[in-house]
Amino acid sequence: MHPRSDNYARSAVPSITVRPNPEDKARFKSLAQRVGLSESALALNAIRALLDRDDDWLRRQPPLEPEHVPATDRITIRLRPGDGLAVIQRATERGFKPATYISALVRAHITANPPLPSAEARKHADADLQRVDLRTRHCARQYEPGGDSVRASGRDLP
Repeated sequence: MHPRSDNYARSAVPSITVRPNPEDKARFKSLAQRVGLSESALALNAIRALLDRDDDWLRRQPPLEPEHVPATDRITIRLRPGDGLAVIQRATERGFKPATYISALVRAHITANPPLPSAEARKHADADLQRVDLRTRHCARQYEPGGDSVRASGRDLP
């Protein structure tokens, strides 16, 4: 077993992940340094202080505006037996956490292999291919003895 695999095994300790904007992150880091706590310890203290508030106080707080909430897409995947260990090993070799490594692989795949074209682009491509087909058939007819009735797409060629 890989020496770091236990670090990334499913943990029984619950966690919360947040994604602050860069300005809030810098302010939070600065505050943690000023009070002599790690960012994680400060966050846990803040969560506990929030949980000690009563429900009425919480209801009076303004909701977060959508522009302040970063958009993140999440996907849960299941790996075949042994693949998780291989991901951990490769990620560790490259200095990544496994989730970051998989995310980078997916991003590289998406940018290297663009999705299928839109319906409009396919229509244009189909029309281009039909023109090429007509021209090819026209050229073939010129070299075919007695071949003056070549048809393409139900139309006679010129």
